[in-house]
This record gives sequence, structure tokens and C-alpha cells, in this order.
Amino acid sequence: MSLPLLNYLSFSVVFILLGWALYLPYRCGQLYLALVYSMTAGAYFAAYGTTALHWPIALAIVGSPFVGAFFAFLPALGLRRAPGFTTAIASLALIFILVTIIRNLKFLGGSQGIFAIPPLDYPLITLAAVLFIAGTLVYRIDHSRLGRAAELLSYSPQEAECFGPNLAAVSMLMQVFSGALSGTAGALYAFTVGSVFPDAFGFSTLLVVFPIVFIGGNLTMWGTAVLAPILWGIPLVLPEAIVDWKDVVYGAILICVLIVMPEGVISKGLVRGAGTWARSFGLRALWAFRTRKEHASAK
Repeated sequence: MSLPLLNYLSFSVVFILLGWALYLPYRCGQLYLALVYSMTAGAYFAAYGTTALHWPIALAIVGSPFVGAFFAFLPALGLRRAPGFTTAIASLALIFILVTIIRNLKFLGGSQGIFAIPPLDYPLITLAAVLFIAGTLVYRIDHSRLGRAAELLSYSPQEAECFGPNLAAVSMLMQVFSGALSGTAGALYAFTVGSVFPDAFGFSTLLVVFPIVFIGGNLTMWGTAVLAPILWGIPLVLPEAIVDWKDVVYGAILICVLIVMPEGVISKGLVRGAGTWARSFGLRALWAFRTRKEHASAK
């Protein structure tokens, strides 16, 4: 496989993970922006572990979600009861705090960062495995009591309290799961790029993740999964004269979609309709197979 195609697939997986990391806390009605903060922690964990400590790549990938979850857990203790706007401002500040700390740590390379990070040994298998495990986790959360409590919390915290869930615990768990996904995305980013440095992690990453989630569909995990490869691929097909304007293109698409379709391109209704069609198609196919089998047996 060519290197440009492999990089495209790798970054698509990275932004799918980051999109899900933004999507999960948003289910609670919280605009949680610390996904880049946990991503930075996961990236530096993987980079330092494989270059300075000579860990195997597999160990760094397995450990990165735990590192991201740990870094998310600490501020989640305070942000679990915070309203949406407060969560957005405080979680955004975490990015700049961590990046500033890293700039002043010489063993992490300071402002220069860490280079010569080894690439993935089996990139396609690793990307597929990570995406499958993460997608299964998000899907199970979506269809669990935790996911239903989070959805109710986003609509009406007062009504959610009447049904008994610990709202602070629900919010904190969503932020911790978000941190785990972001930490994994950071490790994949480090192995794809081959280097990490403080300036690589900042507000510019959020400018890519936001359109992916809110254009794709902010009420379902499938919007991120489908739109991330498409939106990430847009700059690759744009003329060179327009590539520098990609943020303007993302912004224009985002505004148009939110005006016409506030839930995004892939809404919950669309997902339900697709599921109903798939089930009915499967039943028709099964019925046709059994009918042909019965006719063949009769002959």
C-alpha cells in the first residue's frame, strides 16, 4: 500500500476516535473540549515509551487509552457537575496547561518534541483492530443504561434526577471514556507522523473535529464514522490554491448543514430507518432462501 493512502487511513481512524471522544460527553449536554488534552498525553506516552524506554509498540498502544483515561479522570472530578459552557472553557484551558508543561520538560524534548518514533509494524491490522474495539465500546455505551441516562441528562437534568441515575457519575464516566479514546488517537498519531511536539496539539485539531461531529451527526456515532474519512479527504482533492482555505470550506459546510439539518447529515431518524430497512431486507432474503430450498427438496 502506498504511503499517502496509508496516512489517509491512519488519520481517518485518528479523527474518528477524536470525533467519538467529543460525541460521548456531548450526549450529556457537555461540550467537552479536553479531547486534545488527553490526545497529547497519549501521544507523548507512546513517543517517550518507544524511543527512550524502548517499549514494544503494542505495549504503547495498549497503555495509551489508560493514560488518556487517567488524565481525563483528574479534571472530571471537578467538571462532572459543571454546566455546558463552564465545561467547554475549563476543558479548553487544560490543553494549554498541558502543552505549556511539556514545553518546559527537557526529558520530553521541550519545544523541539520527540522524533524518530517507530512506525506501526502492522498498520492495517492495528488500525482495523483499534477501530473495531473502539466502535464496539461506543456502540455498547450508546445502547446501555449509561447511554440512555446520558441522553436524558442532555434533554432535562431535572427529569433525569427523577429516574434515579447519579448524574455526576454519568458525566464523569463519559469524560473518562472520552479520554481513553483520545489517548488511543494520540498514540496512533505519534506512530503515523513519527514525531510529536507541543505545537502539533492545539485548537487547530478541534477545528477539524468539530465539523466531523456536527456535520456528520451529533446525536449518533455513525455520523462521525462516515463523515471523518470524507471531510479529512476534502483537502486532498482540493486544488493547491484552495488547500490553505480548507478551514473556510469546513466552516461554510458546517454552517449550511446546521441551518438545514440541525442534527447533522446522519440523524437518529435516518439510522433507525436504515436499521429497519436492513432487517426487512434480511428477512426477505432469508425467506427467499428457505423457499428455494424447500422447492429444491420437493423436486
